[in-house]
Amino acid sequence: MAGYIGTGAVPQATQKRDSFTATAGQTSFATSGYSPGYVDVYMNGVRLASADFTATNGSDVVLAVAAVVGDTLEIVSFTSFEVTLGGLQAANNLSDLVDAPTAITNLGVTSTAAELNQLNAITRGSIIYGDASGATAKLAKGAAGTVLSSDGTDISWSDGPPTLTRGQIIYSNPSSTTAALAPGTAGQVLTSDGTDISWADTSGGSTFTLVASVDTTSGTAIDFTGIPSGVNRVTLNLFTVRTDQNKRLLVQLGDSGGIEATGYIASSAHTAGGQYSTDGFPISRTVASNFTSGIMILTRVTGNQWASTHSTTRDTSGTGAFGGGHKTLTGELTQLRLTRSTSGNFDQGKVSLSYE
Repeated sequence: MAGYIGTGAVPQATQKRDSFTATAGQTSFATSGYSPGYVDVYMNGVRLASADFTATNGSDVVLAVAAVVGDTLEIVSFTSFEVTLGGLQAANNLSDLVDAPTAITNLGVTSTAAELNQLNAITRGSIIYGDASGATAKLAKGAAGTVLSSDGTDISWSDGPPTLTRGQIIYSNPSSTTAALAPGTAGQVLTSDGTDISWADTSGGSTFTLVASVDTTSGTAIDFTGIPSGVNRVTLNLFTVRTDQNKRLLVQLGDSGGIEATGYIASSAHTAGGQYSTDGFPISRTVASNFTSGIMILTRVTGNQWASTHSTTRDTSGTGAFGGGHKTLTGELTQLRLTRSTSGNFDQGKVSLSYE
């Protein structure tokens, strides 16, 4: 052991030698013992190949070709040994180190055994993350349809947005959960109480829309289109409307199929008489120079049935016109026309429309 420098002895291999002088035809030689696989055989100083002898039983060496009388055989056997790194054994899990934690730190390993074990046989869909304690942890996969969300500090699985159907709205319900608000019924409006939203009827008040006025200074008809579905009241507003002939004004209704010019039961009276009409709601005027100012109100009775009433002045002489009527449309009201009964052109005034 001279010349060895270290903290502990290093195990040494040992060597044994057995020498023989062969007799004529000798093949088997009894040794002092060997470990199979650790034997060298020399004949007359020449090392034999492993195919030239058999050494399996730990004592005898048998030549493949018999020796000649006087041949010399030298059989060298070795003992095996383990390099133990100063006594470090795998089975001891580093417990045989003087300072195992320091050794682990020196290797750059900072995770604990429990954290490292998270990587062992991780299940499908799981996620490795840092938990609330700052330790490496494993988050199991969420249920079908859930989404990975963060509260700004930690992550977790939570319900995803609902599957929407036509007309639904995504909102946060009273439980602060993402939910779908079903569509309201026809004519309802979306309202808020300052905290939550909901659909509500408009019975508490109406939505009034005033359509921009149109000059009645030319042409034979003024059409108002685009009246929305669900309107229950339409008001026609006339301001000094006049034509160049003494024909009554006529108001006609229409739906998506166009203006309807039949099926009216209506009349308009004035101080000098009255007029009956089936082709529209009339507004009486008898002198070409008369202008008409006032309103006609059309109100839905039910379904597509409409009733009318009007009150107008005919000029500056103190005379006027008034009347009413009804009409059942084929479909939902979408348009209205102001025209004259048979002939003449508009040459003065303005008209506008409002609905609610």
